[in-house]
Amino acid sequence: MRLRLAPLLVLAAVLAAGSPPSSAQPVLRTVASPDLSRLPPGQAAWLRETRASFDRTRGELAGEPLAQAYAVLASAYTRVGLYDPALTALWNAEQLVPDDPRWIYAQGLVAHARGDGATAKTQFQRALAIAPDYLPLRAALAGLQIQAGDLDGARKLLADHVAKHTDQPLPYALLGDIALRQKRYAEAVTQYRQALKLDPPATRLYRSLAEAYQGAGNAAAAAEARAKAGDVPVRLNDPLAQGLFGGPGLEAVEPFALDMSSAVFFVSTGRYAAARESADAALGRKPGDAGAIAMRARIDAAEGRVDAARQRIAQALSAQPDDPLLLLTQGAIQEMAVDDVGAQTAFQKAIAADPSQSEARLRLGQLLMRTGRPGDAIAQFRALTELHPNDGEGWAQLLAAEAAAGRCADGLRDMNQVLAGRPDYGFVIQLSVRAASTCRGATAEQRRKALADAEKLYRISSAGEVAEAYALALAANGKWKEAEETQAAALFGAVSSRDTTRQALYREFYDRFKAKQLPELPWPSQHPLFKPERPTPAVAAP
Repeated sequence: MRLRLAPLLVLAAVLAAGSPPSSAQPVLRTVASPDLSRLPPGQAAWLRETRASFDRTRGELAGEPLAQAYAVLASAYTRVGLYDPALTALWNAEQLVPDDPRWIYAQGLVAHARGDGATAKTQFQRALAIAPDYLPLRAALAGLQIQAGDLDGARKLLADHVAKHTDQPLPYALLGDIALRQKRYAEAVTQYRQALKLDPPATRLYRSLAEAYQGAGNAAAAAEARAKAGDVPVRLNDPLAQGLFGGPGLEAVEPFALDMSSAVFFVSTGRYAAARESADAALGRKPGDAGAIAMRARIDAAEGRVDAARQRIAQALSAQPDDPLLLLTQGAIQEMAVDDVGAQTAFQKAIAADPSQSEARLRLGQLLMRTGRPGDAIAQFRALTELHPNDGEGWAQLLAAEAAAGRCADGLRDMNQVLAGRPDYGFVIQLSVRAASTCRGATAEQRRKALADAEKLYRISSAGEVAEAYALALAANGKWKEAEETQAAALFGAVSSRDTTRQALYREFYDRFKAKQLPELPWPSQHPLFKPERPTPAVAAP
């Protein structure tokens, strides 16, 4: 899995605007508002505004967009050394998207910055179990082991990586450091030379290489290496640490990353003028950066300048035709321009360039659903569940596509296969209930089990989505009066909260239950899972 903070965050923020909150929202902790009196006035004012913007908009977000908004808030606190609220925000992000190693790794980075090595190590180990190929994570854990004197453990961690990946200089440099500490000077020389072969500008390595040569008794080579020594560190691309701290690893703030993160947050809170200013500053520093170009184009599109956004992306793609982020952004903008053929082509190219591009798969699947091709959407949503098996919304997308394509039996089987491995997966239990209650091929035993499962869920929570699933199970088992009353409770909740969208959805099933008619689909026919809305600009064009 790729760990990319800013590109995914800004796309989710722009494209998820207005989407309904998830019914499976976990319980989150309150992020304390810290004392800012000791900070410079300008910095304190910026943090207050950042927090106020987050507080105003968090109720409008759910799932991954909300998780990433928490991550941006954590980044703001981290940069000024306020680690406790940052850790709380990142803990919330992890609860929202448990299978995403970014937020676990980020908790480790913040714990490390706070000086809590034990917590940092635990979090790095947890994240590594999910994303074993992410080098910065492995290097961070190895660094802690080296500091603790566990040289053999660190050596194995790095050796396992270079056994499969031989194109990055950092693991060789760290293996050199370990060998140097263990006085295996010949091996240290070999490792440092390999690191320099992969990263010739990393002149800081020559200092260590000189020590290794000196230890090996080669004074002439040591003197030659010492003469080449400089201050350029080993190259390491760590987008998450850059987004969190504004610079590589745990080093100082880097202006480009700060501009990008600021733009990301302003987009997520709907402050497009401020986002545009930050994105322009980032482009001024790195005019050819795909992430900055994509962000600026999305801001144009969100503000209604769709033609300008299309032109900006087309120009960037002429220089970087296979960049998956640019292609993904092109597809999103083409959707706004009501060019579904162009959008589909762009999403398909993005997936071809990066098969793990989950956002492109989601958008392509939703486009196919919106244009009446649920059978084609199934493949995209299935791939999405394989990329993120702990994201319940992905399983809901898959079940909806299978039901709409007339393959409800496949959907029921898929949900039950998930539950065979995770019988306590509450959100998928609800999906299984919906599938068993509406699929005409379900057996009487499957419907009875659905009712038992739904009743257990309803005892835990009477939220509208859960109540509707319970009502479906009641209806499927011939308990029409109870189904009508349960659905009426969900409808009343929507009326009380003045949620007109949910009122219309809940009323469809209420009318069906009242007429003793069992729905053919797991959700009402106009549900966004079946009829995803076309992305539109957030504001009118100037």
